[in-house]
Amino acid sequence: SVKVEWLAIRPFQHDYNGFQPQPSTGSVIYTAQNWSWTASGSHPGVVDSTSPFGYSTAIGNSWNIGSVNGDSNITGGHMFPAAQSQIGWLISGGTPIFTNTLAAAMGTGDTTLTLATPTDSTWSASGYIQIDDEVISYSGETLGATTLTIQRAKYGTIAQTHANGAAITSVGVGSVWTSCNSISQSQMNLVFTSSWTWVYGSFSAQNCSGYNIKFTPSFTGQVGQLYKVAAMAFISDPAISSPMSASLVPVSAGSGPYTWTSTKALAGSGSGITTGPASSTSGNVATFAGTTGQIQDSGTALTTLAKYLTGTSASIGGSALTAGTCASGTVSITGATTAMGVIASPVTYPGDGMVWSGYVSASNTVTVKVCAMVAGTPTASTYNVRVIQ
Repeated sequence: SVKVEWLAIRPFQHDYNGFQPQPSTGSVIYTAQNWSWTASGSHPGVVDSTSPFGYSTAIGNSWNIGSVNGDSNITGGHMFPAAQSQIGWLISGGTPIFTNTLAAAMGTGDTTLTLATPTDSTWSASGYIQIDDEVISYSGETLGATTLTIQRAKYGTIAQTHANGAAITSVGVGSVWTSCNSISQSQMNLVFTSSWTWVYGSFSAQNCSGYNIKFTPSFTGQVGQLYKVAAMAFISDPAISSPMSASLVPVSAGSGPYTWTSTKALAGSGSGITTGPASSTSGNVATFAGTTGQIQDSGTALTTLAKYLTGTSASIGGSALTAGTCASGTVSITGATTAMGVIASPVTYPGDGMVWSGYVSASNTVTVKVCAMVAGTPTASTYNVRVIQ
């Protein structure tokens, strides 16, 4: 037997350079000083005086972390907390491949821009640039061009106005997918500028417990563009705990930036979040399935629930009638059958002593009659017709 006289419970702290099994909550940061990436060989971090941590690794497409501090066990619960988290990358593109300035101001809807200096051989035919806080893609560039065709607000940025003389810099862009058990758990857009910048994204790390993590980066940039990473952070989200039952989803609250604060059921009575069916037919009526809150396809087309068909007749009346005689007119109403009832209403009152009625006289045809109970002249009027299905 073992006698325990003392037990310390220590809150999880950031671990910048170490590598240890991680608890289910907390956060951890790994730096280029102690990791190695794999891609046709091993690629450890190198000394980088510009890096906030003194080291960085210039990675490429489809590279993946191979080890940290010599430990190749990069599974959830060991390398990072196996809980809903944020994942952060500290990135930089190094010195821009080219710079330029605007020769004319830009509005938010402009699809071309004018350069102060013609393009040179450092420009590729297409690529990405940054002006102020907006990332812009360009295409169709030719050597010596001063006008570029562009697409605005790329990689999560917003189209902005830009002043004449605003700085233009080349940037590298791309995305990185974080997966485990062959399922993507996070996708982030990255923009590599000359500054070191932390970029964060949601990471469903609770699905990676015991599974190796895999990064799949895919980058685009000018020839010679660097994609440097100095550190990586895994920060478990303290705003919401792991769900305690199945079919729960997180719910956000507060004001931007919003945080996950609670959960709600996908289906159930009360204030649960209703969900749709796995498949449905366009135009069908949706109904609730019992008391679960689940929405289902009723199988009934909305068009079949119309209560009546409508139409308007030409003008009827205006000529003298003897007692017991009628004036009549017809109106075409698609779908009307002789089994249906008709209601007809005059737009203008035909006068005292006059009565009116309507009936389906043939398929798709309604006849409206105005009859004199006493001799007189009914006021000419069109008639609104409703056919009851």
